[in-house]
Amino acid sequence: MTWAPYEYQKRIFEILNTGTLSGKVYDRVPDQKAFPFAVIMNADEWTDRGSHTTDGWDGLFEIHTFTQGLGRKANLDLQAYIDGLLHNQNLAANGWVDLSFRRDFTTVFIEDDNTTFHGVQRYKLLTGVNYG
Repeated sequence: MTWAPYEYQKRIFEILNTGTLSGKVYDRVPDQKAFPFAVIMNADEWTDRGSHTTDGWDGLFEIHTFTQGLGRKANLDLQAYIDGLLHNQNLAANGWVDLSFRRDFTTVFIEDDNTTFHGVQRYKLLTGVNYG
């Protein structure tokens, strides 16, 4: 069986790295980046939810968005775009069955530079496989 935290990180990257965010999705904040961009963070909270006949995980992902401008609207628009790609979608990660993938939390705040807006979206994943 493939490693679920990696497979879902990879699949979310593939989904987000299209359209508006093509070439602007990272797994860490890069130096000299162009705005807007997004960073996928595995929230490091994976709980085993398997049994003797199934293997499963309960995991959290955070998507951090960064925009610059006069207000939060650009960041909120980017979050809405991401939510349309992810919320309640079947991610179809290699070898795993999505039981649920839903938004859990969202916020936008301004960074200390007073020009960069930083959004955080958290998604909760329930996944598993049945060895039947």
